Amino acid sequence: MLTRLTVDYGLGPYIATYCILFGIGMGVPYSLIFSIASSWFPQHRATVVGIISSGFGLGALVFTPIQTAIINPNNLSPNGTKFPPSVEEKIPSVFLILGGIVLALEVIACILLHQKPEQDKTSKALQGGDNEMVDRTTGYAKVDVDGDDDKHVCEMGDKTTTDAPRVPRSYTTLEALKSVDFYLLWTIVFFDIIPVVLLTSTFKVYGIRSKFDDQFLSAIATTSAAFNCIGRVFWGFVVDHLSSKCPLMTFLLLWAALFITFPYVAANEAGKYLYAIWVFGLFF
Repeated sequence: MLTRLTVDYGLGPYIATYCILFGIGMGVPYSLIFSIASSWFPQHRATVVGIISSGFGLGALVFTPIQTAIINPNNLSPNGTKFPPSVEEKIPSVFLILGGIVLALEVIACILLHQKPEQDKTSKALQGGDNEMVDRTTGYAKVDVDGDDDKHVCEMGDKTTTDAPRVPRSYTTLEALKSVDFYLLWTIVFFDIIPVVLLTSTFKVYGIRSKFDDQFLSAIATTSAAFNCIGRVFWGFVVDHLSSKCPLMTFLLLWAALFITFPYVAANEAGKYLYAIWVFGLFF
C-alpha cells in the first residue's frame, strides 16, 4: 500500500517500498510459518511446506484476473513494451486495492495461526517412555537403526517391535550457524531463487515481445499459477516419501532444459502453444 505513494516519487522510493520492505515482510515470517505448521505434522513436514507454499501460486491464480480487469479491461495492445497511458494510469490504484485485500487476509491468518501446544508433545513423549518401559519389563527392547527409513524395526526373541518415526531435530540459530549443512542449503536456495525471480519478472515481457495479446498472457499467468500450486504440493509429497536429493536433482535438470530452450519456442507457428507449455512446465 505504501507503494501507491512512492510510485509517484521516482525509482528509489519505489524500490524501498516494493522491493526492500516487501522482501522483508515476506522473508521474515516465511520460516516461522513453516515451523509452526510443521509442528502439527512432524512426519509430513515436506508435504505441509509444499501445501503452504502452494498458496503463492494460488494467490496469482486469484489476483491476476483481478489485476487485468482493473488495469486493462479492454485488452489494449502495448506499443512495443509500453502500454497506452489509459492503462498505465490505473496501475497505482491497484496497489491500494490488492494491498487492502492482502492486509485483511494477513490479519485473519495471524489471529488463526498458533503453535502446537507443548502439552501434546509432552504427552506423546510420556507415551513413548511408557512403551519403552513395557518393552523392557517383558524382555523386548527397541533399538535405533541408522538409515533413511522413517521407521526402525528390531527383532528380539519371538517378537518384532517397530519404533515410532523419528522426528527431525530442531536447531537453534547458533547451532545452525555452526553446521556445514546450513551453508550448503543456503547456497542451494540462493542459486535456486535466481531463476525463479527471472522467470516471474520476464516471462510476460517475453510474451509481449512475441506479439501475444494481454488477455492471453493473463490467462497464461493464471493457469501457470495453478501449475505452480499443484507442483509445490507434488514435490513436497515426493520428498516426504523418497528423499530431498533425487527430487531436487530431477527438478533442477528439468528446469535447466526448459530454460535453455525457452527463448526459441515462440519463433514458429506453434509458438503460442509451446510458449504456454514451457511456462507451465517452468512454474510446476
